[in-house]
Amino acid sequence: MNYRAFVSSTYLDLKEHRAHVINALHKAGFFVDPMEFWTADINEPKVFSQKRVDGCDLCILLVAFRRGHVPKGETKSITQLEYEAAKKAAIDVLAFILDDDAPWPRKFDEIDSVTLFGGVTIHSIPSPTNKSCSQKPPNPAS
Repeated sequence: MNYRAFVSSTYLDLKEHRAHVINALHKAGFFVDPMEFWTADINEPKVFSQKRVDGCDLCILLVAFRRGHVPKGETKSITQLEYEAAKKAAIDVLAFILDDDAPWPRKFDEIDSVTLFGGVTIHSIPSPTNKSCSQKPPNPAS
């Protein structure tokens, strides 16, 4: 039996990470249908990417400091919608969050702090040009 895995992430910023994960999954015998190989579709990405989650045995979620595309009329990114589709279908999700000390291209920083994926709060890496990132996040109780 071939197991199916779905890799969910933003693309440009995590291209190398995605390639590494997809390669490892292939070596482990998983079938992976990565977005890098998808053809054009008449449906919006928020529709067809969630449909591709269906039937998977595992969802690998890669998260860094970029929220990604939020479709018109939505408040959630494509990646978050994919994650929620996996959870709704009772698919196991393995989430990997980029370490604060990992090298990161500043051009992909989109957020200082945002709560995503069921309450996980992500804070961007402090930079000399963005002093606010080095501050502690506000206490939600206050």
